[in-house]
Amino acid sequence: SFTTVINDALEVVKWFNNHSRALGILNEVQRNVFSGKTRSLILPVLTRWTSHYLSVRRLLELEMPFKEMLTTHINELKTCGGN
Repeated sequence: SFTTVINDALEVVKWFNNHSRALGILNEVQRNVFSGKTRSLILPVLTRWTSHYLSVRRLLELEMPFKEMLTTHINELKTCGGN
């Protein structure tokens, strides 16, 4: 459902914002994918529907960097998460 997607997106953004090394890896991969540019994750504001939309849209824009990060840095990400 829509609520599940929003909640999952929020969890992804919060996790990366709370794990600076993982966020650094994501930014590094983005620079490779987007020719030196990075895009910030957007943490939605509870009372602003548009911010939720923008947050999910940004995650969709970052699909390729996320996939590349998971294939090339999976062990480092596990370390960041404490697993």
